[in-house]
Amino acid sequence: IHHYFHNVELFVRTSTEAARLLLMLGLSVERYQAIAKPFSVSKVQASWRALIFCGVTCGVVILLSAISI
Repeated sequence: IHHYFHNVELFVRTSTEAARLLLMLGLSVERYQAIAKPFSVSKVQASWRALIFCGVTCGVVILLSAISI
């Protein structure tokens, strides 16, 4: 049972670190685009892009965390 908890801890730690890095990257890119080209993207496009990015980020985080255990 100790091995099981070790795997859960490793999964959670890896997923939080990967999510933190990817979300900071996405936020930085989004802010750069908003400042550099403020009128090129509508609010609807930005919302869809944010939803897609969050979905892709969740998928990548789960994949990386599963590989780590």
